Amino acid sequence: MASNTPLHQGMLVSWNDERGFGFIRPEGGQSEVFVHMSAFSDRSKRPQAGDTISYTLTSGRDGKSRAAQAQITAIGMRNDPAIRARPRPAASSWFPLLGLVLLLVVPVLGLLDLARTIDSLLPLLIYPLLSLISFILYADDKGRAQRSMRRTPETTLHLWDGLGGWPGGYLAQYFLRHKNRKGRFLLIFRLIIVLHQLIWASWLLTGDRLLAALGI
Repeated sequence: MASNTPLHQGMLVSWNDERGFGFIRPEGGQSEVFVHMSAFSDRSKRPQAGDTISYTLTSGRDGKSRAAQAQITAIGMRNDPAIRARPRPAASSWFPLLGLVLLLVVPVLGLLDLARTIDSLLPLLIYPLLSLISFILYADDKGRAQRSMRRTPETTLHLWDGLGGWPGGYLAQYFLRHKNRKGRFLLIFRLIIVLHQLIWASWLLTGDRLLAALGI
């Protein structure tokens, strides 16, 4: 049985993919309408600003109008063949990966020195294993955001980054485009990297004396 609910149409003028919501500007020029990812019937397609959206109106818990039964009826600028064709990565797009390599120099030298000092290869497993855990957590959190599920707390991501998984977090931000635009999160993430640089630089400079002082 067909619904008698009026169908509206408008342009998605803003979209926060991180949090899964945005605002539609109706064709009639009325006030912008809030839309959440959960309102879309097909969640396999991620909305983007510029898309044309058809929707019905419903009321949220706050009494304000919001979109429901939303569908992407026309893709915005992504319809342009020049945009649709995936260009070859520019040289500058590899700069973040080069930055990661440089950031790993001091920690890797520190881990190699620690492995030599204690005559064990176990320290060399710290960063790879913790980075894998961090990457999986970032990927899971992105998936949860796309499915409008309960998110992984940022403190959990910071915890695993801080324990040594920050290279995995770095790669997740680069390849998954997740948590790569949130200012406060990135500030703490960068402080974690700085802390690791300082720890391993200090180890390289004073590690032997520290072990000697501890009688190891």
